[in-house]
Amino acid sequence: MHRRIVTSSTFRQRAGADTTVRTRDPDNRWLARGPRIPLAAETVRDNALAIAGLLDRRIGGPS
Repeated sequence: MHRRIVTSSTFRQRAGADTTVRTRDPDNRWLARGPRIPLAAETVRDNALAIAGLLDRRIGGPS
């Protein structure tokens, strides 16, 4: 499995934004590039729950 992941074309892509991408989409409306900072686990969890329609938006209470 590891070999398959690290030899994939997706894994080998550069992380930096190309000048062509910046020229074509300067405001990143098409989400051609992502943030360079990792997301906190809580943010990932909340996003997954929100997409699934399971996020309780009330403040406080059980997590």
